[in-house]
Amino acid sequence: MSHSTAAKLEALVGFGDGWMGRSMETVFQEKGYRVTRTGSGEEALRLARHGNFDVIMLDERIHQLSGMEVCVALRNDPLFDHSTPIVLVAGAQSSPPRRTAAYSVGCWEYCHQPVDMDGLFLKLTTFLRARRELAEHKTRYLALTCPSCASGHTQSQTSFDFETSRDLRSVEGTRPLAYGNGVTSPLAQARS
Repeated sequence: MSHSTAAKLEALVGFGDGWMGRSMETVFQEKGYRVTRTGSGEEALRLARHGNFDVIMLDERIHQLSGMEVCVALRNDPLFDHSTPIVLVAGAQSSPPRRTAAYSVGCWEYCHQPVDMDGLFLKLTTFLRARRELAEHKTRYLALTCPSCASGHTQSQTSFDFETSRDLRSVEGTRPLAYGNGVTSPLAQARS
């Protein structure tokens, strides 16, 4: 699906350095994203909580709150969509402990400057495709198990429970969803 026929993707770009922020904004726009740019960690946190972004890219050293602090706050926020990829960018080559710390606070990707934008966008495409496929599976599952959900009610408005739902083996084209650590998702467990 081309960018012209699909809804524009939304990116939040937060960099303390104005030039770097504008550069990242331009790159995301060239890839078909609508971009919101900020130079403040506090504003990035506020925007991320109230926006509907497909990706969040933050400078590790953004002003007021660091990129890691923003990441921690978002990952601890139960109302934030945790399937939103958060990319942290370090100013220079990062040490393995720093990279590990970034992943442990919930970032999806940790880059250093100069950022390999081609590689990053390949990863983002993979992340966003997985997110979209999961949403499609969830929608199909809800339509089969909760007719009122399919008619406009949201999952939070029902007593929907993956563990006790009907078997979905009859759904064509579905496959078990597994997390990277070998744990099968509740959706897949309900189907088996």
